[in-house]
Amino acid sequence: GACIPTDYGETEDYIVNIVPAPSCITPTGAVFSALTTTTATVTWQATTPAPGVGYEYEVRTTGAAGSGATGLAASGTVTGTTDDIEGLIPGTVYSVYIRSVCVTGSLFSDWSPAFTFKTPCNAITTFPFNETFETNSATRICWNTDEYEVGNTAWTFASGSHPLYGNTANGGSLNAQFFKNSYDGFTTKLVSPAMDLTSLTNGARLTFYYTIPEWLFFFADQDELRVYYKTSAGGTWTLIPGATYVTNQPDWVKVELELPNPGAEYYIAFEGTALYGYGVGVDDVKVDALPLIDVGVSGLTRPLPVCPVGVQSFDVNVTNYNIIPVDFSVYPVTVTSVITGTSNATLSRLINTGTLAPGEVLAVTMPPFFPFEAGSYSLSASTSSATDVNVSNDNFGTSFVVNPTPAAPVVTPAAPAICAGATQMLTATAGGNAITWTPATDLFIDAAAVYAYNSSVVLPTVYAKPGTTTTYSAVATSQFGCPSAPATVLLTVNPLPVVTIAALPSTICVSDPAIPLTGSPAGGVWSGVGISGNTFNPSNTAIGTYNLTYTYASPQGCVSRATVAAVVTECPERRVLLRDNAIVLFPNPSNGQFSVRINSTLYNRLGMKVFTSTGAVARTQEFSGLSFGRVIPVDLTTLPAGTYMVHFYYDGGTNYSDKTITVVIGR
Repeated sequence: GACIPTDYGETEDYIVNIVPAPSCITPTGAVFSALTTTTATVTWQATTPAPGVGYEYEVRTTGAAGSGATGLAASGTVTGTTDDIEGLIPGTVYSVYIRSVCVTGSLFSDWSPAFTFKTPCNAITTFPFNETFETNSATRICWNTDEYEVGNTAWTFASGSHPLYGNTANGGSLNAQFFKNSYDGFTTKLVSPAMDLTSLTNGARLTFYYTIPEWLFFFADQDELRVYYKTSAGGTWTLIPGATYVTNQPDWVKVELELPNPGAEYYIAFEGTALYGYGVGVDDVKVDALPLIDVGVSGLTRPLPVCPVGVQSFDVNVTNYNIIPVDFSVYPVTVTSVITGTSNATLSRLINTGTLAPGEVLAVTMPPFFPFEAGSYSLSASTSSATDVNVSNDNFGTSFVVNPTPAAPVVTPAAPAICAGATQMLTATAGGNAITWTPATDLFIDAAAVYAYNSSVVLPTVYAKPGTTTTYSAVATSQFGCPSAPATVLLTVNPLPVVTIAALPSTICVSDPAIPLTGSPAGGVWSGVGISGNTFNPSNTAIGTYNLTYTYASPQGCVSRATVAAVVTECPERRVLLRDNAIVLFPNPSNGQFSVRINSTLYNRLGMKVFTSTGAVARTQEFSGLSFGRVIPVDLTTLPAGTYMVHFYYDGGTNYSDKTITVVIGR
């Protein structure tokens, strides 16, 4: 039985049977060399003791050793330990069985286990050459999966890059897969069959898809992929420029490479390096002629109109899908756009200058098209070139709708007018479409004109407060972004009238008579304490300062005001007694008509008696409602000419005052 380890050693009983050595020993250690598509050399280790006659071998595609003609490709009997095998089929896996012949016809060893080899495939000469790695691929067997660089992990054909990652093949169900759960950098090349690329006179292109997912992102374990080529079976592998892939690619990525130095014997190799990532996957390998030119349409850069426009042009994106630059002066390309719908047109542009790098996009501006009216359209854009044989990427198509232009909005009021400094509300009605206004200057969103309007704001009602007459425009924009024709409104700003007031007397006494007031322009209205019509009556006030306001409304209804301060004082110097100069009589002499001016504020009434030179009373008269500065007319023309004594008096009860003036009446 098996040994059982213990803490203190072990004790076992064994039975050893000694039997005679076999008289005829099975050969071992077969290897193969000089492999061609139809031949191979097999060599094995000589047995000890050597067989009496020699060795016998069978080369089979199917069937066990010694099972007959079915599956038997070749056989032979030799005295040595090597032989050349001929008549093989390219790209075929063979099993070789060997036994010792000790006595002719009677004593043989057992057949050896199968030793396998594969004949190379015939060189690939027909292109494009496509390898899918599916089970039905006629050339999958031609790939060498075990050209080891580090370790001995071979490529396999499976789905995805790693059994645990869960991705699948890029196309079909299988792809080439390489992984090793190890940090030891196991590296193996997957080698293509030989290819004769001499028919690809413009060069050769390699296209493939790969995926190399990293292990969990916080470990960042990343397997690697590199692509090599060599130009003979025994040649040295050379890394294709740029063909090193060492970053996380969880999805399948398409790669196109120009194959360097194509010739009559050519091999490519995908080299996987295992660094505990989620493996390496390679799929859908293609080798074909490097196109002289491969350009096509990838889309449009300038968007097509969604609203009616006049002259309109657009850009077609022309992409260089090749892996070499294109020189348009050598390989000109015509870009054609066909527009059908409400309006129809065919537009074309020739590109015959400049170059375009691989993968680069050139925006080609097409000739203007007029007009794009409302309706439905289809547009196709294509490239054409006599030397571009790949037409799969030449065409791009799209459809679009040009939406109608909405009706212009209606602005109310239609003919607004305001006075300078006033605010006018403007409202635009447009059937539910969005309204914007221009210019935004002096527009506000509130009636108080505090918050300024921004021209990008959609608002049906705004408040205008311009300093001068201004034309505003309202535009209605539909849900598709189509603007209407602008609706304009002229907002007339009438100026405020300039109002001035004539200066008042520097001194105004409360006893002064009514002071006439003058304001300009004429036709305004005075207001304030003591105002009566167009006069200021100090007597209707008290001592103090009064603001007198003149308000004028222009014919446009614009109102301005001006204010003057009237300072009313007592003027005590006007408290004059009759015996002094309280009254002044003039002219004297006269024809009997004269005036009496009141120079005092003490008397609001006076009595007058006219005496002749003989002392007789010729006239008696009372004056009331007197005030300072008032002039009283006196008419004594009914009296004969002569000298008279005119006696003025004030009888206030306890206060009495009088004055007599000699008056001469002449004729």
